[in-house]
Amino acid sequence: INTIPSFAARWLLPRLGGWQAEAPGSTLDLAGTDTVLNLRTGEVDVAIRYARRSPTDGVSVELFRDSFYVVAAPSMLQEGGGMIDPQAILDLPRVEVGWPLTDAEAPTWRRWENAARAAGHPISRTVRPPQLKFHEEHHGIEAIVAGRGLGLCSDVLVARELDDGRLVQISDIVLPGYGFYFVYRADHPRRRSLETLLLWVQREASL
Repeated sequence: INTIPSFAARWLLPRLGGWQAEAPGSTLDLAGTDTVLNLRTGEVDVAIRYARRSPTDGVSVELFRDSFYVVAAPSMLQEGGGMIDPQAILDLPRVEVGWPLTDAEAPTWRRWENAARAAGHPISRTVRPPQLKFHEEHHGIEAIVAGRGLGLCSDVLVARELDDGRLVQISDIVLPGYGFYFVYRADHPRRRSLETLLLWVQREASL
């Protein structure tokens, strides 16, 4: 299975016990990388791709889409928490994950700042850039959970922390994310096994 490292670490790995119980004796080889590996050449059997639109190099099934929330560890907030004014958010230490410069729709802090202005919030023209930046999304999330700064995070990847209170949502300004797609070759010789895996992933995605 080829998928991005953050999804492998934060969504797939915590659920693998369920797959092992469902398919005892099976071997799962997980390639967590941002590189898109080739399904046609047999480099991988399955990809769980993170993309704005459905991939076209195989049978593609959308599992879910994410949204990006502004979140913080409770230690960064005043007692009582709640939603925070956008200008106050931009004045606090922030963490950003690197996105490709070619993606004009990436859920960056700059795009969030523009969305806040478009929603009518007064924002200073001299906003400080984020103080910490990570190339790996899951490293950035760990820094946010540790209270190193506010984060703009995928609700899929921080669902556990939002559920257990290690992170809290602090703004109702939300950016759209991408889709997670299960992709495989229609003519794969083990298509039935791959579709069994797909059914399991779909069940997990619906919980």
